[in-house]
Formats: sequence, C-alpha cells, structure tokens
Amino acid sequence: MLISVSGFPFADDESEPPPPPDDLGRAGAKAWRDLTAGWVFDAAGLITLAQLCRSLDLEDRLQKIVAKAEKLHCRGSRMNDVELPELASLIKVRQQSAQIQARLKLDADDSADDTFGMDVSAKARRAARSRWDRRFSGIA
Repeated sequence: MLISVSGFPFADDESEPPPPPDDLGRAGAKAWRDLTAGWVFDAAGLITLAQLCRSLDLEDRLQKIVAKAEKLHCRGSRMNDVELPELASLIKVRQQSAQIQARLKLDADDSADDTFGMDVSAKARRAARSRWDRRFSGIA
C-alpha cells in the first residue's frame, strides 16, 4: 500500500525501499537510494531524509557554480570586491546538510552490544543493518 508523506509516496511495508521524491536531482536521488537501501526510516525520518537529499542537490548546484567561477570575489554594488554570493550560500547549505544528517542519527557505529536506552528508530536501524549484512554475507 502506498502512502503519501511530504509530497512523495512510500510503501508502508518494509519489503523494498521507498521510492524517492520526484523533485530530487542526481545527488539527492543517489543519497536517497544509498540510505534507504541500508536503513529503515519511519514517516518522520523519511521527511527528514527528503530534506537532506534536497539540501544535497542544492549543495551540488552551488558547488558547480563556485567551481566554474574564475575568482571567489566579484564586484559589489559600490564597485568594491565582495565574496561570491554562491560561496557564502554553499557554506550555509553544507552546514544545513550536516545538521539534517545529525538529526537522522546515521551512525555507522554498531559496536554497542546492548540496546538499552536506544530509541525505537535506532533499534529498527540496527535490525535493518543486521538483515542487510546477513543478506549479502551469504548467511541465510
């Protein structure tokens, strides 16, 4: 069964990863595929993941503009040198992406043996990672 959350559909069963939102670019779509293949997200997590993917798309676009620029400064309205506006925006978007990623709590550290004190989504992520690892290690 497909459910619509924040403008994109996802299946409420965990048999396959949810499809990405339609408005994602190449960087965001790749991040969506990579993250939904190995992690289980609840509805709120999917919304946050979509925000991260859109932020990564914007970061990619700004990075291309900055990379093509001959200088990192341009002429301001008073004919003075000012920082390239896209550079400042790129820095802000990178900070935003890092904050969103931190909210998703995508730590690769599964070294703790007990699950005491872990929230439900952390337990679900650990279980999904365990299933994923068993699936591709030849253990049935």
